[in-house]
Amino acid sequence: MDALTPTLDHIAIDRGAQVAEDARAIQVSRQRVPVVAFVNNHYAGYAPETARQLVALTPQGVLSAGRS
Repeated sequence: MDALTPTLDHIAIDRGAQVAEDARAIQVSRQRVPVVAFVNNHYAGYAPETARQLVALTPQGVLSAGRS
């Protein structure tokens, strides 16, 4: 990722399909166990946007974007 963007302030790799798969896995898994998801700038280039995508792809109330 560092070679693609030195600033990590925007999505540099479209990982929308993978994020959608993760959202489906979260929905299935949370029926049995509590689920916590972490995002990282090095996944797609900009963690806040990745988190927004993940939240948008899950039913309301399943996930909330926060900061730690």
